[in-house]
Amino acid sequence: MKQKKITERTAIHPSVGGATDDPSRRSFIKLGLISTGVLSGAGMIAGLTGCSATPSTQTTAQLKLLRPQDVVILESLAPIVLAGSFPSDPQLQSDALQRLIEKTDDFLFRSSPFNHQGLADLFDLLYMPATRIALAGVWNSWEKASDSSKEQFLRSWRDSRFGLFRTGYTQITQLLAICWYKDPLNWNSQIYPGPPKHIV
Repeated sequence: MKQKKITERTAIHPSVGGATDDPSRRSFIKLGLISTGVLSGAGMIAGLTGCSATPSTQTTAQLKLLRPQDVVILESLAPIVLAGSFPSDPQLQSDALQRLIEKTDDFLFRSSPFNHQGLADLFDLLYMPATRIALAGVWNSWEKASDSSKEQFLRSWRDSRFGLFRTGYTQITQLLAICWYKDPLNWNSQIYPGPPKHIV
């Protein structure tokens, strides 16, 4: 039974080299434009409700690009996206999350500025209560959301008939997968033994 659950979870995330059905750049531009329109209204709601993010890791003060709300979402989804390779021990998980957030921040900081605003808009949509419930179907905050609700969110966006949701899903899952396996501490001979020695 335990093995079956792991299999179902690992099926949520794509391979690191996967691609969306739509041209990536065009879909991401559309996602950003739609996000801007939705956020103009959602931002007013967030201001009235006083949304605040409290990441579990203590690295946000030294991050170059990721905001507290971005970190909360990534911390919440990482154990689901990386199921099967993510540690279950609380202390090991905390250390792994901290390293992952730092590497994700550095990876994004070094990437094209084109990606920065699009991801920021995507995280805003997923963090604000009104849009989180309407678009992701997650009723509780990410810090309190159950694993099953997060798994359902990922599956619904992965299998959505709307290319924009599939693009958002791919951006999140591939970002986490790439940054996780960039860290040699996460290389496991049974899952990912690391790159060939001649290119390390």
